Amino acid sequence: MQLSKYCPWSGHNEVNRNLQTTLKIQPNLRHLHQFQCETSWRYLTAISESTNVDFEIVEQFGHSLKTSLSHHYTYDNRDCSVMPSRGTLIKTINEYAGFQRNGVSFLKHEIQLQHNLSSFLQLSLKGGILKNFNNVTVSDKFFLGGPLNLRGFEMFGVGPHGDQNFSSLGANKYWTGALHLYCPLPLSNSSLDRLLQLHAFINTGSISNKLEDLYQKSNLRLSYGAGLVCTVGRYARLELNYSLPIWFNQKSDKLHKGIQFGIGLSYV
Repeated sequence: MQLSKYCPWSGHNEVNRNLQTTLKIQPNLRHLHQFQCETSWRYLTAISESTNVDFEIVEQFGHSLKTSLSHHYTYDNRDCSVMPSRGTLIKTINEYAGFQRNGVSFLKHEIQLQHNLSSFLQLSLKGGILKNFNNVTVSDKFFLGGPLNLRGFEMFGVGPHGDQNFSSLGANKYWTGALHLYCPLPLSNSSLDRLLQLHAFINTGSISNKLEDLYQKSNLRLSYGAGLVCTVGRYARLELNYSLPIWFNQKSDKLHKGIQFGIGLSYV
């Protein structure tokens, strides 16, 4: 299978050719285990000759090979994946790469938690850590920021950037959290409430290559805002928010003050 990925936040394109085998075990509706074995050949290039790209990304251009084993676990007893009124979500990903000589090698862990305290209040947390053993590239790192992630910031615009501040470099460690408050539209009925609601939020998080930096006040990001949340189909979520970042890194972070639009299957 071949996938192409457009990454304007870092200034590169990625072509990924991979072979993947997945074993799914679902003992009941709430629990799902997925075991994956994957070999992928990645090729990084500039988006175009005129694109400004930092040298830290340019030096990663070319080919890399990754062979990995991973375990994905999901516990989900929510009544709805997009705008739930009750229930809890727990997702973990554990991945080890490094089965070939001079290839990419790392150990990676990621966890996501969501708990719905009522039909109006929701708490979400997400974080990850990556241990680099050999030849890790920008394709393997964590990124933070965006309309369904850390709102009030550009897509993956938070955290380490290159010397010229053109390219987001990603990092080995991150965490983010959000407190959501939902409210039905005035004069709406119960069926419409399942599709469209008013929404207010507070978002926070941090991203760094050093664990001790994640919890320093100087490295903390904070934003808040309000808007509309809409269900698209059964699984996609659309948000139209007015977002205001209030704590950020003035040297590197890419802010998105004002109207922000996002749609996706996963959110914090």
